[in-house]
Amino acid sequence: MSGATEVTYSIACQGGLDTTTNTQDLLQKPGWATRLVNFEASNDGGYRRISGYIPIGSNKTPGPEESRIKGVKIINNESFLLCHEDKVYFTYDCVNFVNIARADTTDATYTELQAKAEIPRAQSYHYDFEIFRQGTTIIVMGLCNDHLPFMFKVTGTTLEDSIYTFQELTLTSGSMSGATLSEKHKDQWVIAGMDQAPSEIYYSDILKPWDFEGANAGAIGFNDTVIGIQMFRGDLIVFCRNSIHKVAGLSSGSPQRETITTKIGCIAGESIQELAGDLVFLSPDGLRTLSATTRIGDVNLSALSDSIANRLRILNISINEFDVRSETLKNKVQYRLFFKPKDGIKKGSYAFAMHMRVDPQYGNLIPEFSELKGFDITAIDNGFYRGKEVTVSGDGEGKLWYHDEGPDFNGKFITFLYETPYFAMEDPSVRKNIHSLTTYLKLEGDVDFNVALRYDYGEPNTYQPPPYPTGTLLAPAVYGEGIYQTDKRYGSAKNPIIRTTTEGSGKTVAIRIFPTGNRCDPFSLQGFDINYIPAGRI
Repeated sequence: MSGATEVTYSIACQGGLDTTTNTQDLLQKPGWATRLVNFEASNDGGYRRISGYIPIGSNKTPGPEESRIKGVKIINNESFLLCHEDKVYFTYDCVNFVNIARADTTDATYTELQAKAEIPRAQSYHYDFEIFRQGTTIIVMGLCNDHLPFMFKVTGTTLEDSIYTFQELTLTSGSMSGATLSEKHKDQWVIAGMDQAPSEIYYSDILKPWDFEGANAGAIGFNDTVIGIQMFRGDLIVFCRNSIHKVAGLSSGSPQRETITTKIGCIAGESIQELAGDLVFLSPDGLRTLSATTRIGDVNLSALSDSIANRLRILNISINEFDVRSETLKNKVQYRLFFKPKDGIKKGSYAFAMHMRVDPQYGNLIPEFSELKGFDITAIDNGFYRGKEVTVSGDGEGKLWYHDEGPDFNGKFITFLYETPYFAMEDPSVRKNIHSLTTYLKLEGDVDFNVALRYDYGEPNTYQPPPYPTGTLLAPAVYGEGIYQTDKRYGSAKNPIIRTTTEGSGKTVAIRIFPTGNRCDPFSLQGFDINYIPAGRI
């Protein structure tokens, strides 16, 4: 194309992972991703390489090594409760622990507690907890499969000066054994998933979460297996296998049940979380939201995961082979969903992150997905500990971690991959000679990665140039913190613009970002400019 001038084509990194859209439609979505591994859509725009995890305390409970953490709970900003193998541990600092599951324990001192006989809770696979407070006393209601629910009370500030109570709960009629689902409703405890009553929920008396036979306690039955329970706008939402229901007035002693839908249900109770004012849950056709509408008491069901529907569909078919865990990172408006094989094989684990981005034009929330790798999650919780919002997780080796903290996986390299769809820069019939690629970044530390261009869907007869390493980009020194003659980062930019001279030509092109193998701290990809000259219809 004689006399053609150079053209700049700009791409903003937004949209998230898309594994379902066909090739032709993807030509119009250059800022999306066909691979987005260990990146997350960011509140500040673009795709951010994720943080990893760092140890909590000693990083090890007193339980046996190579055995899984089955539950973890942050308690009122000051302590943790966790379950490791067949014991239930309480700790203030994740360095010193005490097993609280002991017989005949009422208002016991630390010394008296340790002298009590342990109650082994073998064969359990997952615990759930709810926290109540009465004065200075913390009350933890807990449950797990194959065992009775329990009540744990503690008052104090250290293990040695605290007073402890541990009690397993029973009913004079009926059974709470095997309950696996737990939720807090004001000052009442709601449980479900009992072995002998899979289609019922039990709720406790007011101000007595341990009492299921008091004046305002009771049970509600459904004609469907209960899979999950969650509070939402003051009502209890009951997710069943093939239906969803709402229970209002639970504390009145005369609750009212209303069916929301009988056309869809939930397949994993541990997937249910509240995010951005809506409930997110895993249904047979993918992730959905249950949201309130402008009508008082009304709700709406919407699909979220169309862009990764094929990936979730494969996992949903074999959902019974996985332990499902989820959590929200509230400060990031992000939902994380983890699938871990029940046989414990790490390589068969899958995980996804979903960020809710505000559409600047219409104001509605748009989901953006990515894929996570390298996490071994057997239990996870989000809350405030010592004044800071944290997410804590346990793994299959009995270790505790601050999740989403640090630049790597406790010293291990975080692999990452971003691939754009192939895009045509307006006309897919015109070949373009691409002269340069400009990459817009935000740095949080030292960064080093490869940039590669792939032409015409990797067609073997088209020249595919080797990757272009960025070289180490140093994080800038911050005024007042950098040390003269010891810090070599003066002059570095926090938001660098990297211009790469490129080779090759094609009718379509895709951009690929991946590691060099050197240290790489978190960074954000904001977008790209591609400079090219049209070369004609050849």
